[in-house]
Amino acid sequence: MKEKKNLWCFGHTDFDRECITHGWNDSNIPPDIAFISIVGTTECQKYYLEEVEEHYYKLPHPNVLNLEFDDISEETIEWMGHEFLGFSTTQAQETYKFIKSNLGKDFWIHCRAGASRSQGVVRFILDTYGDLYDWQTLKSNPCVTPNYFVTGKLKRLAYEDIDEVE
Repeated sequence: MKEKKNLWCFGHTDFDRECITHGWNDSNIPPDIAFISIVGTTECQKYYLEEVEEHYYKLPHPNVLNLEFDDISEETIEWMGHEFLGFSTTQAQETYKFIKSNLGKDFWIHCRAGASRSQGVVRFILDTYGDLYDWQTLKSNPCVTPNYFVTGKLKRLAYEDIDEVE
């Protein structure tokens, strides 16, 4: 039996700390790990956060996907004069292709808290490619509340992909 790869989910701070601890940066990113970094949109960050969240890896890499969307269950919501943007169809397609092209690597996925948006991606990978991955978690991140809008969009793409192949 082939050894499973690891699937990690982090909050933003833990993700950055782990990358720093390993000494990784844009000039020496490990090629055997696929990184998915999710931060909120500028509008959401202005409304909710005191500091700006940025992606740890800023340069383009084949094994890094940087996404900006808010933790909502629709493509857009307007509330109190602010427009929040959810996981778009384009982002779902990009994410699905990224996951497929990086299968066989460990995955490190993060969002602000590591509890909803990133968990939506984790849930998709476990449901679709669970025979390839062991889910890892930190005690501080029990991973129990995935954003099912994210999971659902990715699963629809996988079903469409399967239908096209058959």
